[in-house]
Amino acid sequence: MIEWLDDRPAGEPWFAHVSYIRPHPPYRAPEGYHDRYDPAEGAPFKRLADRQAELDVHPIHHFGALEAGCPTDEAEARQLRATYWGNMAEVDDQLARLFAHLDARGLTDQTLVVLTSDHGDQMGDHWLVEKLGWWDESYHVPLIVVDPRPEADATRGLAVEAFTESVDVMPTLCTWLGIEVPIAVDGRELQPFLHDAPVPADWRTEVHQQWDFRDPVRHLGEDLFGLTMEQCTLDVVRSAADKYVHFGDGAGLWFDLELDPDQVHPHVLAAGELIEDPTVAARVAEARARLLSWRMRHMDRTLTGTRITNEHGLVVRRDPRR
Repeated sequence: MIEWLDDRPAGEPWFAHVSYIRPHPPYRAPEGYHDRYDPAEGAPFKRLADRQAELDVHPIHHFGALEAGCPTDEAEARQLRATYWGNMAEVDDQLARLFAHLDARGLTDQTLVVLTSDHGDQMGDHWLVEKLGWWDESYHVPLIVVDPRPEADATRGLAVEAFTESVDVMPTLCTWLGIEVPIAVDGRELQPFLHDAPVPADWRTEVHQQWDFRDPVRHLGEDLFGLTMEQCTLDVVRSAADKYVHFGDGAGLWFDLELDPDQVHPHVLAAGELIEDPTVAARVAEARARLLSWRMRHMDRTLTGTRITNEHGLVVRRDPRR
C-alpha cells in the first residue's frame, strides 16, 4: 500500500480498500508477537462449564463444533486466544506504519479513514472458534471512522454506543464523496455522529445479523438437519435488552440480555411451540414482529443457491419449497 501511494501522481485523488488477512486461521504469529501476551491473562471464557450442555442448546451448535470446535483443554484454548491477540497487535503495528506514511506525505488531513472488520471470532467463547451462528463474538466488530475535516473536530475520540451495522459504511463513504447513495443500499451514513454527536432521533434501536449456511456443493447442513437450502439460514434481531434468533425451520432462541448478558441460558423455542410464560411470550412475539418487518424491507434472494467453484464451475441448486 505504501509503495502504491508513492507511485501515484502528487495531488491525484485516490481510494483504497486495504485488507489485512490477520488475524485469521491458522492462528500463528511471527516472532515478537506469538508470545507477547500471557495466556493466563484475560477474562474467563463466556460459556457453560458443561461443554455438552451448551452444545445441546441447538443442533447448529453441534454443526459449529464440527466446523470450528474449540480446544477442550483450558490452557490450549487460552494459548489460542493469546496468539490471536498477537495477530491483532501485528495488524495494529502495520497500520501504524501506514498512518505514519500518510503523515509523512502530508495526506492525513485529506484522507477519510474507516477501519472495520468483516467478522469477529469466537475465540473459545461458547466452546467455539472462528465465526458462526448468532453469537455477539462473531458479529460485534470494530468500526472507527476518522473524518479529517474541521466539521468533525468536536467529536474526535468520541466512543459511540449507538447500534451501527456494516451496511452503514458504504453510505458514509458516498456521503463523504458527495455522490448519491444507491437505492439498493440498506444502511445509513454515519456523518451525524461525526459532525453533530447526538444520536439522531430516528436512529436504529437494534442490530440485525444473518447467517446463511446453505451449501450447494457439500450439502452438509442440509443433510445433517434434514433441511432444504432455503431453511439453512438464521436471522437475529438484537437490542440492548434482548436477542431473538429465528431459524429457517421455524424454531427460535430468545435471550434476556439483562439477566443473561453472556448469552448462555436461552429460551429454546421449537417450531410452532406455545410459550407458557406470558411475559416471555409477549417479548418473543414483539421481537418476531420487528424481525419480520425488517426482513420485508430488505429481503433479496438474487443468486442464492449459486456458487462458483474451482472443481465444478458454476453450481446451481434449487431445493423444492416447503
